[in-house]
Amino acid sequence: MEIWKDIKDFEGCYQVSNLGRIKSLNRVVKFGKQNRLVVEKIIKQHINKNGYLNVVLYKPDTNHKAFNKMVHRLVSETFIKNEENKFTINHKNGNKLDNRVYNLEWYTPHEQMLHATYTLNKIKTKKVKCIEYQMIFESSFKAAEWLNNKHFANKKKINILAQCIRAVARGKRKICYKYRWKYIN
Repeated sequence: MEIWKDIKDFEGCYQVSNLGRIKSLNRVVKFGKQNRLVVEKIIKQHINKNGYLNVVLYKPDTNHKAFNKMVHRLVSETFIKNEENKFTINHKNGNKLDNRVYNLEWYTPHEQMLHATYTLNKIKTKKVKCIEYQMIFESSFKAAEWLNNKHFANKKKINILAQCIRAVARGKRKICYKYRWKYIN
């Protein structure tokens, strides 16, 4: 069921729904010396250069100044509590155009990077095997995590280790930190 709530700072003018739609409400707007009736309607959304949906909202008390707003931010700010004061919004399924409330969550930039690395890139990842230990990992990143915990305990090394493991698995290098690796079908 679609639930509509007022958009903060645009109360009485615009509402956002839990399904990611934005609507303009019925109201009378003053244009110059005349009053004009604005009829309730769903606002058209546009994709910005970063691939997110935007809408243009107007505030009557600011001389009809246009405000570009990202839809996922409007949905999140209206429907999702942000008790930890995180400042980025993550699309759980990786689709920037899916702004339904259950697809959004507040994240830190670091949490978003991990989400993209481990969840969204799974489609592109291949299983990798450590020959010396006969261990199979879901991805080079999971193998790099294991290798990092075994030898380094430094989060910054995980990406470097993952690149090294992929290079060995592709045959570009012979070993990565004393271990041989190969891709599993």
